[in-house]
Amino acid sequence: MVQNIKRQTEAAQKISAGDIDTSVEVQSANDVLSISLSNVITTLKELSSETGMLIEAAAAEDFSKRGNADRFKGCYAAVISSQNQLLDEVSKAFDKVKAASGEVRKASESSKKQAKYLQQEVQRLAGNLRKLSRGDLDLDLKYLGGRCQHSRSTRDVREYQSQLKKSSEVASKPD
Repeated sequence: MVQNIKRQTEAAQKISAGDIDTSVEVQSANDVLSISLSNVITTLKELSSETGMLIEAAAAEDFSKRGNADRFKGCYAAVISSQNQLLDEVSKAFDKVKAASGEVRKASESSKKQAKYLQQEVQRLAGNLRKLSRGDLDLDLKYLGGRCQHSRSTRDVREYQSQLKKSSEVASKPD
């Protein structure tokens, strides 16, 4: 009997240290302590297995898996229920992140289109500046953002250019 109590004590110490790979030898149907220690080891192994299954599923981004709390009693069942609740919250957060990343992707695509449009407009305006620097008033007048950026049409500019040319010819003739 003393030897059995010593083995039970060693098993209890191992279990309390997290070693559930230990075994307890049940001496008889009346050996309640050994039976209880053996049941604790079995339950902890099942709990560890259930938790491992949930972790593997979550790592694979499968948040639909839930532990079976009905397999356990007392605080063991509460541990599995708590893990299920945690997975519910993680799943909701994951769904929100997925939705937000979709919105970011859409915004990024829209920003790329806007950047390309602005780049084209800058190039057009740079071309107009080069023309102006050479005295060329035949400008590329387009609409930017739905609003006319210049009040004169190309035809008006040409007429104005023609009037300037005539004025300069008249001014340069000797009296």
